[in-house]
Amino acid sequence: MSLIRNLLYILTLFCNLNCQFKNDSDKSIAIRYDFDKGFLVDTLPLTTNKEIFSKTIDSIETKIADLTSFDDVFLSKEFINLYEHPRLYINNVITYLADRSKTKQKRIIALLTMQRKDLDNNLNFQYACNYLYKRRLMDEHMMFRILFPVDLENRDIIKHYPSVQVKKVLIDIQQNDLTSPEFRKTIADILSGESYQEQKEFLAEQL
Repeated sequence: MSLIRNLLYILTLFCNLNCQFKNDSDKSIAIRYDFDKGFLVDTLPLTTNKEIFSKTIDSIETKIADLTSFDDVFLSKEFINLYEHPRLYINNVITYLADRSKTKQKRIIALLTMQRKDLDNNLNFQYACNYLYKRRLMDEHMMFRILFPVDLENRDIIKHYPSVQVKKVLIDIQQNDLTSPEFRKTIADILSGESYQEQKEFLAEQL
């Protein structure tokens, strides 16, 4: 009897998780950053000192030399540490991205540390970066890299395109005068679900 009870418990748990997964795109997602109200970059609470974080990015860059292949960042243990703890370092990364004195390559390295699979973190990061984008502190290429992470398995923004919060930030980027016609079309493909479907088919072919 205990075996039957255990099997029933596992079946119930699986059904609950499956139902939760199906409703993921409809759930309310906490947003810490509001690009309508904005935020003061210099007052964001940081996990680590600015100088220490900057030296960490410098150290990562020395190990990869250039970003010919974005996958090269995973050769650095320091990068992996940041990548595996996005919630801890999101404010450090946002502050770093807003610093015009940093090279674009260094800023992209910092951006890539925030691409671990986590809808809440990805969406918060997208909101914050959109705020910087509207103030010309980030460019279109960097915004594109947030929407299309290095790891195709991490496609939360694309996957949850029906979410009200996701739609809001994508439409705001799309309507920005800085956004090129090509990038607007890319965002339209995400909003329609076409991009998510194409990525699913691509990943299925790799199996």
